[in-house]
Amino acid sequence: MVFLGPRRLPRSRTLLLRQRRQEHEIVDELETLAIERLKALFGSEHANVQSYSGSPANQAVYRALLSPRDKVMGLRLPEGGHLTHGWSVNFSGTDYQRVPYGLHEKTQQIDYDRLRETARRERPKLIWVGGTAYPRIFDFAAMAEIASEAKSYLVADIAHISGLIVAGAHPNPVAHCDVVTSTSHKSIRGPRGGFILSKNEDRYQALYHPTSKHNLARRIDRAVFPQLQGGPHMNTIAALAVALQEAASTSFRIYGHQIVRNAKALAEALLDRGYDLVTGGTDNHMLILDLRDRTTRSAKSMRMTSMPRALPSTPGRSKVSRRRRAR
Repeated sequence: MVFLGPRRLPRSRTLLLRQRRQEHEIVDELETLAIERLKALFGSEHANVQSYSGSPANQAVYRALLSPRDKVMGLRLPEGGHLTHGWSVNFSGTDYQRVPYGLHEKTQQIDYDRLRETARRERPKLIWVGGTAYPRIFDFAAMAEIASEAKSYLVADIAHISGLIVAGAHPNPVAHCDVVTSTSHKSIRGPRGGFILSKNEDRYQALYHPTSKHNLARRIDRAVFPQLQGGPHMNTIAALAVALQEAASTSFRIYGHQIVRNAKALAEALLDRGYDLVTGGTDNHMLILDLRDRTTRSAKSMRMTSMPRALPSTPGRSKVSRRRRAR
């Protein structure tokens, strides 16, 4: 490679430094294209497409919003949450104070009333909404009210439902949340990677970051690079730009709604055959079979599957195993 002099480094290398090398102009255009398509799809003020996957994106959020030992609320992992939402074996549970919330004993859905009580009492600095194994609609508006009462940042992790949101088959959290994170390789049908959406300005800047000269969007970008990552994977970002163009099509919307219809049809068929489903059904693309009251043969069949999946533990019932999810 021949360097043509100390000009502005590419946007893909950093959104902070103001130099450039001439040979990176196309790289900049690719990243800008992915960013603009992402912002248009979700209606977001700001977007970062450099995160290597979902967990690194979530880690960047912690860096941008919190200090070590701050309180974090998230759905318990055995009840459908994610490792990075404050689980004990993860950095989010060792570097920060965990304030978990859970499911209602009867409905097996998020208990928003109890969540509100906990938030009022504990006053967490950040509340997560989202999970890895939750087959129902997330009430982002209710979560926003709870977060506002507690003066908490609200962050949505939509890794598993981002494609359904784009298709209009699930509510969009962007208007309700300070930050939204996602992978790009699940229901949105993109390459292995992640992205972050956020507001430009921080509503709690004076309260939590009074000495910072950077707004929320800038702190997100700085957390991704240079705090956590080096150079971006431009092949991934280019592929994401293509996937986002597909996600903006009418055919993708039809596809997303059909997925939900298919999942609901399968749920009804399983219920008719006497199977139990966690929460009693589904509102999205997930079905969680509850085999704990069935035969030993059923449990053995679960253990023999090539991709082990655990049932979310529900209050009042024993936990059979723990979920293993790659992010």
